[in-house]
Amino acid sequence: MRAFSTLVSLFSTATFVAALPLVARQALEAPADDTKHVVCHHMVGNTFPYTLKDWQDDVALASSKGIDAFALNMGSDSWQPDRINDAYEAAKSSNSTFKMFLSLDMTVLPCGSPDDGAKLRQLVTSNMAKDSQFFINGKAFVSTFAGENCNFGHPSAQEGWGAEFAQHPDLAGKIHFVPAFFIDPQRFGDFKSVMNGAFAWDSGWPNELTSDVAKQALAKGDDKNFLSTFSPTVKVASTSITGEASSIVQKLKDTLSSLLSPTQKAVSNLIGDTAWDTVYLKGLGTLGGLQKRDDPSSGKPTYMAAAAANFFTHYGADTFNKNFAYLGDQFLLAKRWESIINNRDQYDIIELLTWNDFGESHYIGPIKGALPKSEAWTIGFDHTAFLDVNKYYIEAFKTGKFPEITEDRVVMYSRPHIAAANVPDPVGFPKNADLFQDNVWALIFASAPSTVTLNGQVSQVPKGVSKVAAAIKPGDGISAKLDRNGATTVTVDGGDFKFNGSPQAYNFNYFVVGAGANDGQDTPAPTSPSASPALPASSASSSSALATPSTSPTSLSATSSTPTATATQK
Repeated sequence: MRAFSTLVSLFSTATFVAALPLVARQALEAPADDTKHVVCHHMVGNTFPYTLKDWQDDVALASSKGIDAFALNMGSDSWQPDRINDAYEAAKSSNSTFKMFLSLDMTVLPCGSPDDGAKLRQLVTSNMAKDSQFFINGKAFVSTFAGENCNFGHPSAQEGWGAEFAQHPDLAGKIHFVPAFFIDPQRFGDFKSVMNGAFAWDSGWPNELTSDVAKQALAKGDDKNFLSTFSPTVKVASTSITGEASSIVQKLKDTLSSLLSPTQKAVSNLIGDTAWDTVYLKGLGTLGGLQKRDDPSSGKPTYMAAAAANFFTHYGADTFNKNFAYLGDQFLLAKRWESIINNRDQYDIIELLTWNDFGESHYIGPIKGALPKSEAWTIGFDHTAFLDVNKYYIEAFKTGKFPEITEDRVVMYSRPHIAAANVPDPVGFPKNADLFQDNVWALIFASAPSTVTLNGQVSQVPKGVSKVAAAIKPGDGISAKLDRNGATTVTVDGGDFKFNGSPQAYNFNYFVVGAGANDGQDTPAPTSPSASPALPASSASSSSALATPSTSPTSLSATSSTPTATATQK
């Protein structure tokens, strides 16, 4: 990971707020073109053993959950163009509207000369005319991971990207370029002739939330604000709840409050917030004025934000030197989506992070392909139940209305061992992992008021989506059931999962399992991937961008709480 500080002072450490107000537009009404898109980051570097059928399966699964396209993170391996071709072909043959686009991994793709620019253009032009290319405003959509330091042999990155890419005759007027440049967003104006928008990669996680920041928040007494900021049901933030439902909601709040440590209460309002969105939307104003975002015909800057459920990586200094976590407790994915939906006019595209980045534990697709030396914390930790969570929120984001729940569903997750474990692990304790707590977390999708039993704890939930948690101790499994009118509509359990009090290695990944009333069986938690051969030798230095030794994320200072942008591995 590479870290840098933005120059925008967004809010003071004296006050942590639940959801920072986004930048106001010139007009408050929805833009003329209200089409919203949801895409998902797919690591091509982890697909060496993929066949066309693997891509077809991924497309079918993603499409069934409301995802519109894969952002194909492409590195420099010689075999990756073949996988890219298969990906586009799979989308074309899917009998759906699913699309593909390139997300150029500029941490590994060379970009120091005009020849490098020519090769990059060739990658884009060879794919952008394909039937399954993702388009925005009639132009082929292209993104990046990083690239802010690429000059292609020119005096500056701005000149290089302009002359050799965005304004080159091969691509000028043909692409809609929305990169993830890790720069102060107030510098976006320097790239006015290059960028058609910006992708806020860091917005998916509370990466500004470090152990030090948590201590500061607790010292200021921010834990006292927990009950006023936490929304245990999805509609609390936008819809008044009265009567019996209001009483149920208050009890859910009280229950969670009794479970959380003072530290977790103090930082709750930073989980899933809109801090990064605020910074990026201000920066987009330097590309031509925020008023242009309400008028597609004016070439409005596109804002692509991120949503994610988890982040944990545990590589030692002898491999990739990445050993840290971002706090995913307290329903990060759901809270992030709710923040987005409550301000949906500000967002054009949401990129889910990720389909298959196993090394950083934020995958939501099946465990298959080539794992980047992450087997120890990935195998057996299925995340596909998060796809059903995304499906619900994707529909709300696209339509502007939370969908009616017609099928009861429960999605629950837990880490595999106690947070305070003292482990003889040579890699060491992951940075920020002291923020985690020993709970099982559950999202309840109820078609009517119900009773939920989570690891023996009984709660009432209203119709809609509710957030429920229960304590977990060594030796416990995880289980839940949903009852209504004397009948059980959903039963889900973790099978052989047992919470460990004495692990032999640190693992802050989540074990996720879910079931719906119409499923007939629990979402499976495989004990091994369907295919996980080692990467070819060339991949160790390119495709996954893990080869560059990295440092821990930069934490907020005591004098500035502007989020610290971190270019994490794709």
